[in-house]
Amino acid sequence: MEERDLEYLDPAGLPDIISTLEIEIKDFVSPTKSVHMEITKSIQDFRIHFFLDVFPNEFDKDSREGWVVAIPSLEVESRYEIHDKFISWTLSVIDAEGNPRLPISFQVDCAKRHRDADYYRFPKYLKRSFFLNRADEFLPKGVLTLRCDIFSARNGEIRQPNFFRYEERKLLKTFKDFYHSIPQAVYSKFCDNGPRGEFIVFDFTSQVLALPQFHETRKRFGVYGIPPTLPSISSDSKADSKGILDHIWIFDTHPDRFLLSLDERQDSVGVRLLKTSPIIRQCVNVPLKERAEKRIRIPKTSSRTFKIVLFFLEKGMIPTSRYRDFLHLYKFSHLHEMKDLQQKCAKYWVRCSKIESNYKEVEEIARVYSDEYLSALLYSSVKQSFEEIQKYLEPVHSFKEMKFEDSEDIIESTYDTTLEIKIPRIRTDEWIVKRSEPIKDRYSISNVEVIFSASVYTNRVELRSFHRRNENTDGEKNGKWLEFLPSVFGGNYRFRPGDPSILSCTVSVIDIEGNSRCPKTFQNNLSEGDGAHSKYQEISYFLERVDELLPRGVLTLRCEFSFHFSPRKEVTNDIVDFLSSIPRSGAFNNRAEIEHPCDGFTLYDFTFRIVTLPLFHESRMRFGVHGVPPALPSTCSDSEENSTDTMTDVWIFDTPFSRFLLDLDERQDSIGVRLLKASPVIRRMVNTAMKERREKRILFPDIEDWTFKLVLYFLEKKAFPTSTSREFMNVYKFSHEYLMEEMNQKSAEELTKSLKSSNDLEMLEEFVNFYSDEYLSTLFESRRQEFEDLQQSRLRLVDIPYSDCYA
Repeated sequence: MEERDLEYLDPAGLPDIISTLEIEIKDFVSPTKSVHMEITKSIQDFRIHFFLDVFPNEFDKDSREGWVVAIPSLEVESRYEIHDKFISWTLSVIDAEGNPRLPISFQVDCAKRHRDADYYRFPKYLKRSFFLNRADEFLPKGVLTLRCDIFSARNGEIRQPNFFRYEERKLLKTFKDFYHSIPQAVYSKFCDNGPRGEFIVFDFTSQVLALPQFHETRKRFGVYGIPPTLPSISSDSKADSKGILDHIWIFDTHPDRFLLSLDERQDSVGVRLLKTSPIIRQCVNVPLKERAEKRIRIPKTSSRTFKIVLFFLEKGMIPTSRYRDFLHLYKFSHLHEMKDLQQKCAKYWVRCSKIESNYKEVEEIARVYSDEYLSALLYSSVKQSFEEIQKYLEPVHSFKEMKFEDSEDIIESTYDTTLEIKIPRIRTDEWIVKRSEPIKDRYSISNVEVIFSASVYTNRVELRSFHRRNENTDGEKNGKWLEFLPSVFGGNYRFRPGDPSILSCTVSVIDIEGNSRCPKTFQNNLSEGDGAHSKYQEISYFLERVDELLPRGVLTLRCEFSFHFSPRKEVTNDIVDFLSSIPRSGAFNNRAEIEHPCDGFTLYDFTFRIVTLPLFHESRMRFGVHGVPPALPSTCSDSEENSTDTMTDVWIFDTPFSRFLLDLDERQDSIGVRLLKASPVIRRMVNTAMKERREKRILFPDIEDWTFKLVLYFLEKKAFPTSTSREFMNVYKFSHEYLMEEMNQKSAEELTKSLKSSNDLEMLEEFVNFYSDEYLSTLFESRRQEFEDLQQSRLRLVDIPYSDCYA
């Protein structure tokens, strides 16, 4: 099959399709099974099938309270497929008088598969109890009638063909052709009572199955009867077969058998397996039962998994995209210490893990197997998915003129504006955060940019590192309340203690008539921190007033800002200047001997030698440096000439998205040596830890890149740049974990100075209790009264008009 471009039936996109389905659920009062309905429409020269499945009492066995769930889907003829296609539809209930009521709009990605958990998560309609309590109105004769109006569709394309992409089909065909070329025969397993199943013998040596039927040697491999039709074998190979048979080993999987030659004088699949897996080599070399029988039993490994392993050793590719295949393949590669296969499998495995249960399974295996590489890949994947989900709700932007009174040292302004946030769906059952993209209002003058933002959380679940998961058991913060976070960013300005920067915001909901309802005011003193999530209303409040507050299922919030601020012009570029003096380069994992947790990352060369090496210098590649080096600070010729001699003392320090090269040669006074002297934990890892010492690499999978940059800055300058309280908290955690006493005390001092909000105060209390740090506890107690006074003054600001405050 030759490769060709995909055919597009309609380049302008699929035309709008209007269709209506009505579905009746009889005897709704009693426990009812799901109901299915479909309709077919002809568009151009192909047919489209609309399906509607209704579950009267949820479809999740673990659900405690029933919901009426309607799942629409769309399919085209088998030779076509839908790309980038979204179908919008409105679900309503038909009342006793035949009128549609309680309409709620949904949008479904037609490209999602039916078994995708994300697909099922959106279309919950209303609670079952809602209809049961209003049976006279919505259940005439116990029958519930739902109407689904498919009214529009966003641009999409219908393409041909519908099955695998060409590359995937080509790889699958290569996999099948590879095993078709291997001599094989089907045999029966026998027991005392007769035959017991069948198995296939794959003869990778092309020797055993070619032997005569009555040849005694064949029986040792479980080969009996008439041999199948096999590729022709030359007479020379038959003559030498006796010597070759001495190196043939049996690998028994479930249920098939593989015959491999382990003669290291040849380059065969069996020899590659021997070289790749130290465990199998040990089984072959140690004089035990396996060596006596020349047979290795792997009963818990499926034949499909072992076939994929052998194909990978032959072709260097993994011919599958199934989640379960990657799961079994990863376990096999880990058990037999096949590092290359394990890491490549981990990449594809995380990539095809798309639902929560898969993520949890991968996370658990990474924890059980202590696989930092897999954990880092999983964290990176979850973070990327989290960022994509944050873009789920489209923002509404509002722009207004903003007047500044500009002077040399201070900028003052009083600003009022109104923003509106529209949420197409309001739900209580999402397993991951659904947050509106910040609604922004911005204005720029000279080098100042001020951005006003409002974020609404319908189910706030913070993204946490998989290494430090802290389950949230607070029911009020897990989907029952609609929370609101107003904020403002000062661009190049930093809100500092003493700056009178007050943000006041009044939130109200817009009803079906366009009037504001349920106003609630929040206030945030920005000089005290970033603020906190404020509870606005319980989500059940809106769901109980669908007709009044959710027209067409859309919740509209109005945010009225009032902001007075006078931030100081203070920009700290110390750490930026510090990092800009360090040679750095973008790097990738495609040819690195030691891989980074992410495919692409930034490499900082604190040795001033690695990145500056010539393009084709082999030493560069070990650190993940490839391609043309960027413009770098000039380095003297002596350092370049002697770089090869001092390369042995260069160590890799990996954080999730950056790599740092540090020189640990104690004859020099470098940042790496200072890190070694400051942290006895890192020194012990360098001197004794076998894996780290062998790879000359220390992995910090749960340390943020910026935190490690602040650590290195402190080691160089013996001071911290101006940072936020959260950044100091991260530095404190790092210095405490790695026993860096001087940095730990200094970060504790800076941390207590930077805490200016009640949320920060509570977090500091948790720090004191969790870490049992007497020095931090002393600082905390000495400033407790100051925090309390600050909180009292903050509360008093609520009743003081702005004009009196800043007169």
